[in-house]
Amino acid sequence: MGATGVIAVALVAGWPGRAADPSALQFAAGVAGFAATAMWIRSSRRSDQVEALGPWLLMAAVVGATQFTGAAASPYAALYLVVVLYAAAFMPTGRFLLIAAGATGARVTMSIGAADISVSSEAGMSVVLWISASVFVHALVRRLDNAAQTDGLTGLWNHAAFWRRLQAEHARARRNGTAYSVLMLDVDHFKALNDKYGHQTGDAVLRRMADILGGRVRGSDVLARYGGEEFAVLLPDTPQEPAADVAEKLRRLLAVGGISVSIGVADNGDDAATADDVVAAADRALYDAKLAGRARVGAARPQPTRPAALRPA
Repeated sequence: MGATGVIAVALVAGWPGRAADPSALQFAAGVAGFAATAMWIRSSRRSDQVEALGPWLLMAAVVGATQFTGAAASPYAALYLVVVLYAAAFMPTGRFLLIAAGATGARVTMSIGAADISVSSEAGMSVVLWISASVFVHALVRRLDNAAQTDGLTGLWNHAAFWRRLQAEHARARRNGTAYSVLMLDVDHFKALNDKYGHQTGDAVLRRMADILGGRVRGSDVLARYGGEEFAVLLPDTPQEPAADVAEKLRRLLAVGGISVSIGVADNGDDAATADDVVAAADRALYDAKLAGRARVGAARPQPTRPAALRPA
């Protein structure tokens, strides 16, 4: 927004030795308005529908602006690029492709009736260039986003990605009245393992554990490295009792692979529970499994909140 303001001032005053350009000023004002609307859409988060419809509303505004300011020759025609780049950066692939197709159709349709053939040629070239740029931006953003959500050691989702998916699943479960469970897994005596054999051995154990778990969870499940030697699994549409059975199978499978773990299990059975409450309950169940002797599964049970304590290694 600040940069847009500077550009607008420069256009009003004119570059040294050059008169002010009213059409360029119109374009800068349009960019400023577009940027303000786009930032409101991104910051309001009032609903998924608002965010999904936002780019289409912005594109409709661009279509209207171009029709009233010269159609194919309008300075606002360049704002189609801004709409598509916005979709490329912030929208899922499916929505981005739809918006890109819509912008392309609108831009090409507008240029068909142009009397000047050079205007049509310029429009066609601009469409090719900004579609190519938007595809590159979309691929780059998706790649960076994936890297930001992936644990570098194990290749699993990281803590932040797990919480993003947990919050989405919690909202879905509340809407549909379904159950989900969270498993918290912790490697037993991991500190002693690192101290005795070194951190490289500890890292190898974590990678091996990720491979074993990754080969057994469902495609709908979310497996993540929660932090350190602790892993988390989100099981959609799974109440606590069958989730505990899954946890026991995973524990035994890891034991066959030479990895001893303790697991805590909790679900969203309490209608008033938040996603944080479910994770906290699974963490308490893990703590109890550790206290009970490790290498076992602990299931959450309703209990008053107790003071935080140091978890056994």
